Amino acid sequence: MEASSEAQRRNMELTQRGFDAYNAGDNEGLATLLHPDVELHADAELLNGGDFRGREGFSQWSSEWLEAWEEFRVEPTAVEAFGDRCVLVDSHQLARGAGSGVDVEMDVFWAFEADGGTVRRMHLYTTRGRAIEAIERWHAERAT
Repeated sequence: MEASSEAQRRNMELTQRGFDAYNAGDNEGLATLLHPDVELHADAELLNGGDFRGREGFSQWSSEWLEAWEEFRVEPTAVEAFGDRCVLVDSHQLARGAGSGVDVEMDVFWAFEADGGTVRRMHLYTTRGRAIEAIERWHAERAT
């Protein structure tokens, strides 16, 4: 889906800048893209599943995840705007296990909600459908 509004375009660019910073190891640059009270949810089916809050929570989640890998990269394969605040990103992750050297690949689906030019919510799921459900819940919360 092409972004049909300026807000959608900005949010899609925001998520791309986030992936670029993450893949480059630019933690400081990435932190500036996150809302101070960012909400991160990683599906229980993922190795480091759980809920984390704030930039420190994101940093904790990310460092725990990266400890397991000698190399790690996230490649967005599709980016779709949902309304003026949310973005769905299909991604392919490539990693090499620390110590084992085993290559691992996995598809992960990211639901993002932007707020004031920062990422307010970031949820990771093992299925696209569950990521869309998260975005639909966020839309319903704002409607009430």
